[in-house]
Formats: sequence, structure tokens, C-alpha cells
Amino acid sequence: MPRPPHGSTFFFSGVPGSISFQVLDGPFIRWAYRDSSLRSYFLSQISDERVRRGPAFLFRARADTLEFSGNDGGLTFGTAARAVLQGDRSVARGALSMHLMSHPNDNTARYLQAWVAWTDGDRVLGRELLGTPEVVAEAEVLARAELARARGLIVARDTSAARASLTHALALDPFDPESHGLLADLNFGDPARQPRMLLEAYAALALAPEDARSWRRWAFVQGAYGEMAGGLGSLARYRELAPEAASADRGASLLEAELRRRESITPSGGQLTLD
Repeated sequence: MPRPPHGSTFFFSGVPGSISFQVLDGPFIRWAYRDSSLRSYFLSQISDERVRRGPAFLFRARADTLEFSGNDGGLTFGTAARAVLQGDRSVARGALSMHLMSHPNDNTARYLQAWVAWTDGDRVLGRELLGTPEVVAEAEVLARAELARARGLIVARDTSAARASLTHALALDPFDPESHGLLADLNFGDPARQPRMLLEAYAALALAPEDARSWRRWAFVQGAYGEMAGGLGSLARYRELAPEAASADRGASLLEAELRRRESITPSGGQLTLD
């Protein structure tokens, strides 16, 4: 980019910190272009404020070459998803803002953005992003009926039909944590459905942060994506909210042991792509 617009911000992915190409807020970039209005950061430092301060550009390092990646939806959305798993909503907001600038019709990203906003306490924005300002009483009744139907289908081992019922329930009432949680549970263990598991488990957690089951489920999701520290933190919250249930929960105990084992040999984090 030989002539970046005044006030631009660069974000870099995959650039080794050891070479000092990117430090602080980009003194090297300002020196190279002789423009004091420029800023630069690692992609892991992205935020909504930094994206919106002016034109924003994303570059990824591959070997010794920087490639423009402004339209790389996998990179921006994956960064947002990883940030959500790590509990870093500032990075999630920034990555989603940048992603939606180049992919404005990505409803999955907008869905995740809605639940990040909800977790931040911005219910107005969350409802706006979901396109559901309010849910009428009749829709709530129909949604609960669909949830009950889904539970019956699960008992009958018809998971495909149960997913369809839960999807219908959430179309009627997107603010029911039970339907989100159950849909996340049905998608667990299926690699092709793992992204949906993450989204629905996060929605359930956003809607019911005081429900111990939300934290137990989220710990398993974090474990599935290799977020060992986050998973252990979620299990601690689960034990805090439901000490008796947690003490008798063999599945949670096995997960904790596995997360501690993996934490001792493999660091958490890294880039995450949700296809």
C-alpha cells in the first residue's frame, strides 16, 4: 500500500514480534510513510475504536511476505471467535466490526456480534442485530411448545428433527437460553456442527450467566477449541454456582483433568477459522 489514506490503521497477523516490525501503536509505520496520523497494531490488539478511527487494513505475513488480507473473512471472523472463547470482548468487537465492513451480509457474524453486545449489557443493540425488538406472548408459547417437542424427539433419538424444532423455537423466541443450550448440546461432538455449537453455547451463556449449566457447557466448548485456561475458569465458575452438582459431576471432573494435562504440554489460543 504505497499511499495509505490519512488516518489509516494497519493490523498485522503472523508477524513475529522478535523482528520489531510492529511495536506499540506503529512508530515504524509513521516513520516509513512520514505521516503522524497512521497507526498499526497486531491483529490480536484489534478493537472497535481502532477499526473505526479511519480506514483500516489487514495484512498477513507468509514467510517473508506481507499479503493484503482485508477480505479474508476466515481470518477476521476466526479472530472474533477465538476472542469470544478467551473472554476478550474488546478484540471480538473489533474483529467483527472489521469483518462486517467487507462481509456486510454475513448473518453468522452478525449473530455472534449480537451476543457479544448482549454480554456487554447492550440489549438494545443485541435485539437490533438479531432483528427482534421484542417477542410477543403468543410467540413465546409456541416457542416453548417447540422446545418440549424437541425434548421428546431427543428421547426418541431423532436428533435431526430435534434440531429443526429448536431452530424453529429460536426463530419464534431468540431469547430463550434453554433452546440455545439444547441446540448447542445436540451439535457437540460433530466436527461439521462445531461452529454452531460455539455460537449457541455462547448465546445461552449470554442470556443466562447465572445458570451453572451455561458455564459447564461453555467449558466443554472451550476445551473442544483448545482453550484450556478458559475452560478451567469456566469450570471454576460452574463449581461456584452449583457446588453440590459439580462435586458429583464425573464428566466435569474428567474434563478438568484433561484440560490440566493439555495445559501442561500445549499453550492455549492461536488463530481459529470457522468454516
